[in-house]
Amino acid sequence: MITQELKDRLIADYPKFEDMTHKFYKKEMSIADYKGQSGAYGSYAERGANSGMSRWRFNGGRMTRQHMQFLADSIRKYNLQHVHFTTGQCLQMHGLDGDTILNLYKECYDHGIYNRGAGGDNPNVVASILRGIDPRETLDITPYATAISEFLLEQMFYIKIPRKFKMGIDNGFDSTPHATFKDLGFNLTKHNTFDVYACGGIGPNPRIGIPVAHDVQPEDVLYHVKTMLMVFANHGNFKNRGKARTRYMPAEMGGAEAFIKTYEETLAMVKEVEQLTINPADYACEITKTGKRDNSVENDRIHRQKQEGLYYVEYHPAGGDANVEHLLAALDYAVTLDQVEARIAPDQALFFINLTADEARKIAELTDDSAENDFRRSVSCVGSTV
Repeated sequence: MITQELKDRLIADYPKFEDMTHKFYKKEMSIADYKGQSGAYGSYAERGANSGMSRWRFNGGRMTRQHMQFLADSIRKYNLQHVHFTTGQCLQMHGLDGDTILNLYKECYDHGIYNRGAGGDNPNVVASILRGIDPRETLDITPYATAISEFLLEQMFYIKIPRKFKMGIDNGFDSTPHATFKDLGFNLTKHNTFDVYACGGIGPNPRIGIPVAHDVQPEDVLYHVKTMLMVFANHGNFKNRGKARTRYMPAEMGGAEAFIKTYEETLAMVKEVEQLTINPADYACEITKTGKRDNSVENDRIHRQKQEGLYYVEYHPAGGDANVEHLLAALDYAVTLDQVEARIAPDQALFFINLTADEARKIAELTDDSAENDFRRSVSCVGSTV
């Protein structure tokens, strides 16, 4: 769980962010210098150096009712016009001035949204969007995804890694977290254990992950997270940023077998000196709401959950850029409903979950600009446009 000590640390260096942001918008700092520091706070400058973005970090993309209310209030308070869903299950607000970026950073913190580490070379994890509600799943991975997310918030202050470190954890059916080609990924097996993959990634010289462990008990996943962070810190390339990702590391270590040997040795050491076993009850999120089953409500955007009489609605705006008017209408309605949450998907959609059939119909009606075909669901980085 996120301790008060960690919360204090997540806001302690805010004055540094405030100082650099003021300097940048006064033209006293270059884009490159600002980017090198501001990314760690979830913010980057945009083209022209007159505006910037604010990235809001949500564990596994989960937005509670309180988060949804805060988002709606912020859209109105700051007249936010460009709201973007990211492949890292975050929200990005674009076209902001420096003062707005700083205000949002502090207000997010006050509402339990910790944007420290939401950008830059900080570790990040994405998780199956339907965890806990998928009728096909045999294990709810929610406690383990949450534990990893919170663990990473702490570890970024202690372990210096060469560059980005992306993680994925899936429920065995939903492949959107891309667990098999992340820097570290956990793929749930039919035995309710995880197969672990490392050193994968897309971009230049893409690589499928190397299998480093099989049938890992869910309670033990943090041992593998700590192990891979340590291997990357000790053997990653700090000199050449173009090769400072884990997918280049095995070749530089002498091949996959040499990498696996180092990984296994490090894992044994971590298990000997650390106590990282997860108690899933500490992270449980029970859904007690029920409804009446209504098959007529199901379509290409509304689907049945495993909970009796409950449904989820997919809202997938083209390019991941939300229509603010439609988004606000959906948020305003959702926050009035019992146990309803929103989840940002790795394919840039927003899912409203724990809905009765009538509630699902209404959410779908309010978000009727959602993509109607696979082309309009294409994943698109917002970077080139801003």
